[in-house]
Amino acid sequence: MKAILIARVSTEEQREAGNSLPAQVVRLEQYCQRRSFEILKVCRFDERAYCNNRTEFDAIIDLIFGSKRKGLL
Repeated sequence: MKAILIARVSTEEQREAGNSLPAQVVRLEQYCQRRSFEILKVCRFDERAYCNNRTEFDAIIDLIFGSKRKGLL
């Protein structure tokens, strides 16, 4: 199985509550390792869900659809 890891924070409270981007990535990588998932890409971004310009998130969606068309996922 293949995986694209997505770590996101949107508030200072999340960053301070042990949900920083590096902490999320470590947990996601450990999960994939336990399940023998191949990590295709690690995406990290600080972006609110309720904003008009979600460039990082949109790039991930494009990556997923592009990978599916190419048969990578």
